[in-house]
Amino acid sequence: MLKKLVLIAKRLLIGIFFILKNQFKNLLLLGLVFLSFFATFKLHQAVDKKIEKNVDAAVWQAKKQLLETTKRLSSPTVENTCNKSPETTSRWMEIEKKCRDAVVQVRSSMFDINWSEPYRVPETAEGVGSGFIVNPEGDVITNFHVVGNSLRIQLQLPCLGKERIEANVIGVSPERDIALLKIQPEGLEKIIAKLGQIPYLELGNSDSIRRGTEIMAIGYPLSKDYIKSTQGIISGWERVRFGERDPGQCCMETTAPINPGNSGGPAVSADGKVIGINFAGVMNAQNIGYIIPIDDIRRPIQDLYTTQLQRKIKIGCVPQPSSPVINKYLGNPEEGGVYVTKVLSDSIAAKSDLQEGDVIYQINEFDIDRFGEVFVPWNEDRVHFTDVINRYAEGDTINLVVYRNGVKKNISMQLEDPKQPPKIRIYFPGFEAIDYEIFGGVVFMEFALNHLPLVEKNPKLVRYGEIENRDKGLVIVTHVMPTSQAQEMRGLVCPGMIIDSVNGNKINSLEGLRTQIKNSLGADFLRIRGDDQQYAIFDMEEVLKNEQRLAKMFLFKPAHSLTLAHAIETSKKSIQIPAA
Repeated sequence: MLKKLVLIAKRLLIGIFFILKNQFKNLLLLGLVFLSFFATFKLHQAVDKKIEKNVDAAVWQAKKQLLETTKRLSSPTVENTCNKSPETTSRWMEIEKKCRDAVVQVRSSMFDINWSEPYRVPETAEGVGSGFIVNPEGDVITNFHVVGNSLRIQLQLPCLGKERIEANVIGVSPERDIALLKIQPEGLEKIIAKLGQIPYLELGNSDSIRRGTEIMAIGYPLSKDYIKSTQGIISGWERVRFGERDPGQCCMETTAPINPGNSGGPAVSADGKVIGINFAGVMNAQNIGYIIPIDDIRRPIQDLYTTQLQRKIKIGCVPQPSSPVINKYLGNPEEGGVYVTKVLSDSIAAKSDLQEGDVIYQINEFDIDRFGEVFVPWNEDRVHFTDVINRYAEGDTINLVVYRNGVKKNISMQLEDPKQPPKIRIYFPGFEAIDYEIFGGVVFMEFALNHLPLVEKNPKLVRYGEIENRDKGLVIVTHVMPTSQAQEMRGLVCPGMIIDSVNGNKINSLEGLRTQIKNSLGADFLRIRGDDQQYAIFDMEEVLKNEQRLAKMFLFKPAHSLTLAHAIETSKKSIQIPAA
């Protein structure tokens, strides 16, 4: 019994020992965990205190620098010059002060005709931009796109507050985007009453401008009432197109902000003289604006006094890049030269004996590379040889060196303003007549580049946008009136249709069309064929019966068509005309 008790006690003690041993391990483990948490907590406390100390030091340092900056900027002897010296800032302030009353805001009421339905009342819009006075007589230079086809032009000057004065157009050159205005006498009197004289800006020398030159752009951005000035540098040159079909011209690129409303304002150099006209900014880019160099338009501006609508003088050839292979094939010097693919009939080039297949190597002693570009003294980059031509005016002479199948030739060209511009061109309604003819509910016009949106109706019109296809005119249909005889033909006559012939006679002008209509007055029918060889037959009696009805419905004057007015008057005896 005792042995059993001893054995039980022994086993019990062993069990107790193992239990206490496991408990000891657990207690030891818990102690270690507690010590780890305690050490981590202390470490975080130390780090937080150090960070707080560093932040306090940084805040204190920032406050100290802000205080010093505030004291420096508020000091009467030191100005915030945006990293410019006080002398530089003062100079530009004086230039802006000198220019401000010579820079005007230009407000114009413009119109544009409907090129599909030209008999309709023109659409109107307001153009707002800038300009600058260039002489004591009150002449103002601005951009053409600011005044456009204007009905009325008003100017606003800082010295007159918000009072506006009247101005008229002297002349425009849309292809160069320039316009010359004249302030009316009443306005001149108001300016003199305020200032004692007419303020104006001198034209400077843009040929001397190089990259990095500081300039100031002055104008009325965003059409606001008060004048603004921005500064920047000339960052380079770039060829800029004024329209989809325009070859463009070389312009200065600037970092000075140019916004809508700045167009037409002056870009002035450090001597306070105008070196260019601000005309465009790139809205989806940073600090890219364009300036028309004043020396590129100095001569054309003078010509505006005698020519109200001035076009660029074009010599009338179509160039393309040459290559060493082409030149070797022709037996010409392999390096340089631009190849002439076409010479337009009755052009300056044709009259000067320039021929297709010639390669032009020089223009006025400037060497032309195979891409048609030259180095010139007035530009750090190459310019196209047509930019050289654009600097000359009517009566000037241009000398070319060309090679014709290996033979060197010297050609002199006398520049002349074309008395008859290309048949197909952009028309400007405010400065030249816009003609049309209405017959049988169909509107006929001579094709112009203004009609290019009609290419959706007839893709064949695209080719006439190229310069080599503009020398011969053509007549197109621009509109077909609802309820007319033409509409009932179900597409035989439609907008964009090119007229090939009328009654078997070729047609390339409205005068030719009118002649054929007159010749058909005694006939029963008139036959029109399009360039797609489809025929449309008009019943003359039905045409005359419906003319007055269509005129009343669509508000056009039948008298505009001299042929139909004559037909109506002479046919009243034999044809019953419904009362209007």
